[in-house]
Amino acid sequence: METFLRNLYIYGDDSLGISLEVLSDYLRGIFQFLKVERRKDFFTCHMDGSILQDHSEFNTLAERLASIKVLNPIKEGLNPEPIYGEIDYERRKLHDPSLSSIGVLYDGIRLQAIMYPLIKKGEKGSGHLHIVITNQLMVTWDDYDRRCHLRVGVFGQPSVVSTSGVVEAPAKPREFYLMKQMVGMGDMDLTELKMRFDGRFIDYGDPRITDVIKGYLAQAIFYSITGGPFCDDRGCRLFNAHWQEEMIYAQIGSPYEFCEKHKTIIEQLSNVEQNLSPSF
Repeated sequence: METFLRNLYIYGDDSLGISLEVLSDYLRGIFQFLKVERRKDFFTCHMDGSILQDHSEFNTLAERLASIKVLNPIKEGLNPEPIYGEIDYERRKLHDPSLSSIGVLYDGIRLQAIMYPLIKKGEKGSGHLHIVITNQLMVTWDDYDRRCHLRVGVFGQPSVVSTSGVVEAPAKPREFYLMKQMVGMGDMDLTELKMRFDGRFIDYGDPRITDVIKGYLAQAIFYSITGGPFCDDRGCRLFNAHWQEEMIYAQIGSPYEFCEKHKTIIEQLSNVEQNLSPSF
């Protein structure tokens, strides 16, 4: 087996509430054929001096980001004419990535399309993979049921992984929604309800998010290498979880990291890299 992928760039900042150092070290340990480089926020890293100094170009970038906001998840159209406040928010977020965008939905595919041209030409080839970790909520449109679906990861170049998506995309236990309908949901009621389901889903500020993100980074890598990011084995980190409890088991509760099939692929790729490396 052969792969051209050699360089991996991880983007994020401390405001995400996860350990980027732990994630980078994890990937170095598992995917030993990759050179992993940790970087700051994607836009901060790739907005060169010309964009920052060119007021018009900077505003255009902010307007494009505002235009991919999803106003209605059951309608395919986006936000073609964003208002001043929406554009100004994107300008402020470009300057300060720590600003929270929880609750705002962005089209994940179009977000990739905005990011890709900013990547340096020498880092766009098949030997490079950029993974952006964000707190933005991402959706993709599904023609089958004619609605948008929340995603944890949207894979490609760059791949984008959402910490908020970990909380919101996989569904909570069915009983949670049934009880939520039965109870008048004030803030205190919701807090009590969440306590009754403690451990069965990931919530904001949960220290387990870092471990969960590991699997979605692995999925992004497999997508880049094989075109197939998912696995049918519910204990493999590549399992495509639709429920919170499935996600928690695959990423935290499983007795193994990867199924035998994907473990073998990782070992083969590492062996290829060792054979290709020059010896002195």
